[in-house]
Order: sequence, then structure tokens, then C-alpha cells
Amino acid sequence: MNPIEILSVKVQNNFVDIKKNFIFEIFYEVKKLVNKNYTLKIIYVISPEDEKKDQELEIFEIPAFKLGKFKMILKTRSPNYENFSIKEIIGITAIILTLAYEKKELLRIGYYINNDCPEDITENLNKNSKNEEIKIIRKILTEEPRITYFQGFFE
Repeated sequence: MNPIEILSVKVQNNFVDIKKNFIFEIFYEVKKLVNKNYTLKIIYVISPEDEKKDQELEIFEIPAFKLGKFKMILKTRSPNYENFSIKEIIGITAIILTLAYEKKELLRIGYYINNDCPEDITENLNKNSKNEEIKIIRKILTEEPRITYFQGFFE
């Protein structure tokens, strides 16, 4: 049994411009006290083929000094898209939340993201190739998170 359990994650701002910050509401339960805080990282994945393109957006500390159920609002910056082409940005990307204790990963929650252009993308590409001038909407597919638990650390 893990001493902490993520009960739910809610996306507070969905269907927004890709330049907007991510805001997550995390509900969790501390079931057993431990010596150090947990670490929660938020990572943006633009390409599953190239891990070097992943961007670590933020690292948060989750307190472990009190038993019970808690809620946190986590706000993190949007990814830096400067080095990516429109073709890399449009379509499916992902965001991953990892929970760790003393650098050992306990849990990973991943969401697919659909970045879409409400206007005709080919028309926009012909106008200008700079992505900051094209409106792209981010939709986090919250209905089907990919959740992975890593066993053995607290057993």
C-alpha cells in the first residue's frame, strides 16, 4: 500500500489557447506519514519519438506531515513552443504528472492533448509560418487518463 493516493485530478482550464497556463486541481490522501515531502512534476510531451523534446514545466512539493485528505491547485506555465514547427504542435501531444518520493517514481498520470486550429490550418500556414500568430486551442482529453503505479518502494 502506498502511503499517498491521488484521488482525482481535475483540469481547471480546458479548451483554451495553447499559450495559457495549465491549472490542475489535485485531490489526494496521505495514509501514512513519511520523513520527506513528495514531489509532483508536470511534464509536457510534444513528441513520443523524441524524449529530448519533453519539457519539465514545474515541480511541486506535496506535504506529507499530516494524515488525511487534501486539495491543491497547481498552476504551471505553458510549454515553450519556439523551437517547434506548426506541424509538431498541431495534433496529439501529452501532459504527464509524476508523483515521486526521494526521486523514486510512485505514480504517473498521463493525458493526451489535442491541439487544434479552429480556422483552416492550410490557410493559416500560407499566411505566416510563425506559430505565435496562429490561434491554436488546447483540449486535454480528461476522460481517459493513463495511470501507471510503480510498486515495491513502500512494500
